Amino acid sequence: MKQFLAKIIVNADYGLKNLLLNCSQKLLFKRLKAGETPGKIIIFRTGSIGDSICALPAISVIRNNFPKATIDILTNSGSADFVSLDKLIDKTQFHAIINYFGENKRILFKTLKKNSYDLFIDLTQYDARWTKQMKTLLFARSLGIKHAFGWRVSQTMLFKKYQEVSRIFINERDRLLALLAVQGLDTTSSYFIAAKEENTTRKIIRVMEELQLTDKSRNIGVVIGSKLERNKWPLDYFKRIIENYTNRDYKILIFGGKEDKEKAETLRINKNIINFCGTFLPLETAEAMKFCSVVITNDTGPMHLSYMVKTPVVALFSSRDFPGKWYPPKDGINKVFRSEEVECSACFKRECRNNICMKRITPQMVIAATDLILKR
Repeated sequence: MKQFLAKIIVNADYGLKNLLLNCSQKLLFKRLKAGETPGKIIIFRTGSIGDSICALPAISVIRNNFPKATIDILTNSGSADFVSLDKLIDKTQFHAIINYFGENKRILFKTLKKNSYDLFIDLTQYDARWTKQMKTLLFARSLGIKHAFGWRVSQTMLFKKYQEVSRIFINERDRLLALLAVQGLDTTSSYFIAAKEENTTRKIIRVMEELQLTDKSRNIGVVIGSKLERNKWPLDYFKRIIENYTNRDYKILIFGGKEDKEKAETLRINKNIINFCGTFLPLETAEAMKFCSVVITNDTGPMHLSYMVKTPVVALFSSRDFPGKWYPPKDGINKVFRSEEVECSACFKRECRNNICMKRITPQMVIAATDLILKR
C-alpha cells in the first residue's frame, strides 16, 4: 500500500510540475514549424566539467539540425576554480561562448537582448527545480525571443527510496538528447563535440615519450579525487589496487587537480607510479587518458573525460544520489559500481560520517572488473 501511494504521489508531482512548464512554454513561445530555420540560437547550459561533457552530444545535435544558424552558448562555471564549457567545446563550431560568471546581470541582459536571438534552448540541469526553470523560461521571454524549449523536471525529492528502486533515471547525456527529440530534432548524429588542439596533442605525446608511457596496454589510469568527500573511494583501497597492478608490471597514471597532488604522492610506492595531479589542463588530461587501457575513477569530472575519448572506465559511485544519472555510457565496455543495499542510500547529503556505501565496493571487486577490461 505504501509503495502504491508513493507511486501515485511521485507521478503526480512530476506530472503537475511538467504540465505547468509545458503550458507556460506553449503560452509564451511559438513552436518551430517543420523546416523552419532560426537565424540566431542561444543555448543555455550551466555547470562544471562533468555537466559540460554530458551536454556536448546534445550541442552537436543542435549544430547538425541547424547548420546555417549562428549559435551562441550561455554558460556559468559557478566558481573561478571550476572548468566551464568554454574550456572544453570546439569553439570553431560556434559564434560565441558567453560565460557570465561574475558578470553584471544588467549588462548581460542588455547584451543578450541586443543580440536578437530567434531560438532559446535550455539544456537544463538534471536536478533543476521547476521554480528555477520557470525563472529561466520567463527570462528567455523577457529577451524578446519568439521560440524556446528545453524545460522539464527530471527529479523530485519525494519518496526518494521508492524512486531509487522503482524509477529509471537515464544518464544525463541521453536525457538531454530526449529533450531535443521531443521537439522534433534528429538526435541520431550526436557525438562529443570537444575541442581538438594540435598543440595539446603534441605536448602529451612528447610527455608520454619522455616518461616511456607510450605502450597503452601497460598503462592504467586512476582518479582519486572528487568535489564531494563522500564520493571518494578510500585511499587505502586505491593503494591496494595500485600495489596489485604495479606488482604485475603495469604503470599507474594518477590524474586529478592540484588539490589531489599531496594525497597522490602517498600512493607512489615505486617508480611505476606517475603523479599527474595538478599537472594537466582538462583537455591535456583527456589526451593523456588515451594512453591508458582503462581508468579506475570516482564519480568526478575526469571520469567523463575518459569515456569521452573512448577509454573504458571502472566508475565508483557513492549511493547518495539516484542511480544512473551520471553513469558512463552503458555500452558493454564500462563498469559501474554502486552499493545498492545500503540503508542510508539516496540520502543526498554532502557530508557522511562513515562513507559505508563506498567502503562496500571492495578492491577485489574492482580488480576483477578491471582485469576483464584489460583482457578485452
